[in-house]
Amino acid sequence: MPYAVLQMSLDQSIERSALEEASVAAPAIARGDCARLSRELFGVVAENLPADDARAFSEALRKHGFPTKVVEQDRLPALGHPVKRSGFHFSDVGLKLVDGLQRESTYPWSDLHFAAGGFLQVLASRMERSWEWDYQYQPGTGQGGVSRQVVVGQRERLEREDRFRLELFLGDRLERFRVDLDQDRLLFFGPHKLRLKNRTALEEILRQLGSVLPNDHVNQGIKAAQNRTPMVYPSERAFEREIVWHFHRLAEYSLS
Repeated sequence: MPYAVLQMSLDQSIERSALEEASVAAPAIARGDCARLSRELFGVVAENLPADDARAFSEALRKHGFPTKVVEQDRLPALGHPVKRSGFHFSDVGLKLVDGLQRESTYPWSDLHFAAGGFLQVLASRMERSWEWDYQYQPGTGQGGVSRQVVVGQRERLEREDRFRLELFLGDRLERFRVDLDQDRLLFFGPHKLRLKNRTALEEILRQLGSVLPNDHVNQGIKAAQNRTPMVYPSERAFEREIVWHFHRLAEYSLS
């Protein structure tokens, strides 16, 4: 059975070099993995580890002043598939989500159990075109039997790009709704059409959401906006790992 190693608090921090030293105790964690682990340290330190490696890694981290908790991997909640929405707005009766056809669905505020939002970086695929000469050997055509023509080639390239993301978990089944904003999309917020460059307005949305939920029912991206100390998640993985950590912690509180 695989295991995960979790932070005790999101306020904890540890140097990458200390992670690398601790990884020596856990063969399943390569030293080269520690750069990513350090960058994406948002609640879940490592996952899918054999039991011995998870415990040894946790003990090594404790010696570096970074206490953690080892849990069975299947005890971590699985996030549902996100239902995409193009926008939303707040009303006295609750939260109104807008789909791609501008149809509204209203949810009372009591249905909103958790909100995660903020700016993040993602790896996006981009197709790159190139124009090249294509040479073909054709006997008897002169010029040494070689002809040429221009051909268009394509290659895929991955590049990092910024996004704004908001995920809302609604109802008893924690249905997952996502609003995603990139350079090409618009976010419909009431009568406003917001772009990624409208960071001040987007941060204000996060602050409004944070005002209607308890502190432990929002992610760090929303808390950072409330404190006016903007942050950027380094990846989608980091953004989602933190949500998993929060849900696991909330489930533990409900059982205690």
